[in-house]
Amino acid sequence: PAAPPPSLGAPEPRLASYACLASHRSSMAMKRCLTSIVLGLALLGKTALTAAKDDAAINENLLKWFTAQGGVIDGVTVNQFDGMGRGVQATKSLSSHDMVLKMPLTMVVSRATAIATATTDAARYIYEDMEREEDVIALFIMREKARGAASEWAPYIDALPEFIPQAAYFPRSAFEKLQDKAFAQQASERGQGISKRFKKLQDNIEELVDDLDAQSQKWFASEPAYKWALAVVSSRALTFRGKRYLAPIADMFNYSPHPDTRKAASGEFFLTHHVLDTSPSPSDGDGAGIGPSLTIHADRDTAAGEQLFEDYGDNTNQIYIDHHGFVPDHNPFECVYTRLSVPSNDGVLHTDLARSARLELLKIMQVPTEPAPCIRNGHGASWPTQAFTWLQVMTLTDVEAKRCTMAVSNRRIEKSCPLIAGYGGYGGGGLPDSWEPSVEQLSMILPGASARVGSFPSTYESDLSLIRQQAPSKQRLTYEEALSVKYRIAQKKVALDLVASLEAQIDGKAWDYHTKSSVEQSVETSVEVDAMGEPIEPASAVGDSVGAGAGSGAGCVAGGEEGE
Repeated sequence: PAAPPPSLGAPEPRLASYACLASHRSSMAMKRCLTSIVLGLALLGKTALTAAKDDAAINENLLKWFTAQGGVIDGVTVNQFDGMGRGVQATKSLSSHDMVLKMPLTMVVSRATAIATATTDAARYIYEDMEREEDVIALFIMREKARGAASEWAPYIDALPEFIPQAAYFPRSAFEKLQDKAFAQQASERGQGISKRFKKLQDNIEELVDDLDAQSQKWFASEPAYKWALAVVSSRALTFRGKRYLAPIADMFNYSPHPDTRKAASGEFFLTHHVLDTSPSPSDGDGAGIGPSLTIHADRDTAAGEQLFEDYGDNTNQIYIDHHGFVPDHNPFECVYTRLSVPSNDGVLHTDLARSARLELLKIMQVPTEPAPCIRNGHGASWPTQAFTWLQVMTLTDVEAKRCTMAVSNRRIEKSCPLIAGYGGYGGGGLPDSWEPSVEQLSMILPGASARVGSFPSTYESDLSLIRQQAPSKQRLTYEEALSVKYRIAQKKVALDLVASLEAQIDGKAWDYHTKSSVEQSVETSVEVDAMGEPIEPASAVGDSVGAGAGSGAGCVAGGEEGE
C-alpha cells in the first residue's frame, strides 16, 4: 500500500502456510508447505495486478455486459466512492420502491446457472452432484476466474474484490481482541471447517481444471483461491427459499441502515425490495419477456448523483464481521448477550414456593432457567421472545404458575393463566406489539446488563483511543485486529446504552433509544482510497468497502433465512 489508512491500520498479508514451516520437519511436509506458500503468493500477485486495473474501464465493461445479457438498469450506475470503493450511484432522483435493476436468472450465478453453462461434461456432473450449493457457486466462479478473458463472465469476475476479510480467517491476535470468546471460537471453527471442506473437494477441483492451462490449474487448485471464492459467496450471495444467488451489480450496493426506524421482520424488509420471479415470462413492465428474473428496488429516497445504499437486514455485527468483512458505525440490530438470573427470595414476590412453580413452568416450556438472550435495549418491542416469556413467568404468582403449567401441559386455552389469556398463546405465542416490561421486570435485567458491561477487560473510552491513535508513524494494529476492536466498541456501546435505558426507565424517566445514547454515536474508521478510488489497503473489499458502514451488497437477513 502507498499509505496505510490512519484508522484501521495497514493490513499485513499473511499466509497460514508460513506457520507450517516451523511445525513440520520432514522433507515431504516441508515441500507441501513451500508449495502452498508459492500458490498463496501467486494469488497475492493476482491481487496486485487487478488493483492496478482501470476501475472506470471495469465499471464500463460490467455495465455493457449486464445489458448485453438482458439486464435492465434504470436510474443507477456503478461508480467508485471515497472510502468505499465500488458502489451503486443514482443517475436520477429515486424514490423508495423504484425499480433500479432487473436481470434474467440466466445471468445470475446459481447451481442451475452453473449446470446450464458448464463447458465440459465433467464440470456439469460435479455441479449437479455437489452437496453444498455455496460450494457449487464458489467452484464455478473459481473456474471462470481461472479461464480469464475466455470466460463469458469475465466482466463480472473482474469487478469482484480480490480480498475479502472474514473473521473465520483471522489470526489468533485478532480473535483475542474481539473480547468475545464464544464468537471467536465459533469463527475459528468455521475457518477450520472450510479448510477441511477444501481437502474433501480437491478431487472435484482437479477434474474441473483438466481443460485449463498449467498455470491456471495451479491457481484454481489452491486453498487461497477456494477461500476467496467462498468469501465472495458468503459476503455477496442472496438467499431465496433456501437457494443461493450471486447477482451481478445487485451485490455491489454498500451498506447503510435504513433512515426510518423499523422492527426486525425475519427478512420481510429484504423481500420487499428484492423480488425473485420464477414464472416463465413476465408479461408487462420493464424487462418484460426476459423469463424468470430478479428485480431490485431502491429501499430509500436518493437524490441524483448520490450513492444508493441498501439496508442488509436484521443482522448483528457478528454477521457483518464474519461474512462481510466490516463493522458498521451504526447498526440498529446490534445486541449483547445478557444473562438473566432467577431473583433471590425476597419474601414477597419471589418466594420459594413461587420460584419452584415458575421453574417447573419454564422446564415444560423448554425455556432455560437462566437464559442469555441477545438484547438491544430496554424497550419491550425489541426483546427476544424467549426473554419476554422468561420475564412474564418470573412475575407470576405460585398459583398462576401452576395454572399455566397445567394449561401448557394439556395444550388448552386457560383464561386463568396470564400467559395465555393476555397474549393469545401457550406462553410462547410471540411478543405483543403493545408490551413493555414493568419496572419489576426491568430490575431483573439490570444486574445482568451491568455485569456484561463490567465483563469487558477494557473500557469503551480506551478502545476509542486505541482506534483513533492509529497512524503510519505509530505502532499500529493489524487490519483484522482493528476490525476486532471496532466490533467490541460497538458491543460496549450497546451494553452501556442498555444499562442507561434500564436505569432511566426504572427511575420513571422516558428514554428513546433511537435518539439518546450514553456514549458517542460513531467511530470514524473509513478506509482511504487511492487516486483511482480503490481502497489503498488490499483487505478492503467486501463489496469493495470496509470500515464505517460499508460492505457487500448481499444482505444477510434474519439470521441466515430469506435474503441472506
